[in-house]
Amino acid sequence: VCLCGATSRRITIIAQRIGGTSSDRAVWVSYFEALSSAGKSSRARAILELGKQNNLQPEIVTRLETIVLRAEAGNGMQHPAPRNDPPELRIKLLAQLYESGLHRQMIDAAQQLLESFPKSALLHNMLGTAYLDLRQYKLDRAGYEAAIALAPDYILPHVNLGVTLSLMGHFSEAIAHYWNGLKIDPNDIKSIIYIGNALQSKGDYEAAVESYRNAIALAPDCAEAHNNLGNALENQGNLQAAVTSYTQALVCEPKNEQNQNNLTRARQQLGATCSSKNPTDKQ
Repeated sequence: VCLCGATSRRITIIAQRIGGTSSDRAVWVSYFEALSSAGKSSRARAILELGKQNNLQPEIVTRLETIVLRAEAGNGMQHPAPRNDPPELRIKLLAQLYESGLHRQMIDAAQQLLESFPKSALLHNMLGTAYLDLRQYKLDRAGYEAAIALAPDYILPHVNLGVTLSLMGHFSEAIAHYWNGLKIDPNDIKSIIYIGNALQSKGDYEAAVESYRNAIALAPDCAEAHNNLGNALENQGNLQAAVTSYTQALVCEPKNEQNQNNLTRARQQLGATCSSKNPTDKQ
């Protein structure tokens, strides 16, 4: 690609200022925008690697990767790939933005990609997850529903939509979506646990206990299932069994503070219950 004179001079001047070591965000962003607008995304990526080697700040790295991603997405619009999902590298960048807590930037980048890959159930599901973290339930629900419409056998949006509905207090609807997930994968532990959680929220502790025990039968070392079983048993008033479940949860995850707190509380309640039932033991 031929560079116009002004763009070429801009790149040269900024490159001299960077020198491979600068952490000036404005300088790096300007440089990358110039490279990307000139179609030099491969050059931008090479320089980005140099910046990483020289300890360029992570937030700047993320911003620059977003610029390059958008430039590449723009180039890809001219020759769309014959598939529904974007290349793996672009999905990884979205994941990095999400894991860095940069949800707005991740949403912007995903929406850009959707212009080239409108039938990507994966992108719609990722958008839904970002909106879910922002507690924008209407938007996250739309993302998951779009993913399900595009790929009915894709389990994640079914489960994620169930989580959204649970957070909205629609527990029966949530359970229905978790069951849809189990139709796709009968051994999906998360769906089984989430059904138990929704049942607990409805006050159906007996059914919740059964759900958690089904999860444990499939995954005996699942600390979450043991802990949640303990919670359901505690809510039933079955404190001795709750202590046993919380103890097993700690065996699976010894450093889990929540499990330890639950075990301590259940033991205290059990001790208080035993004392109240035997007031004359010490006489």
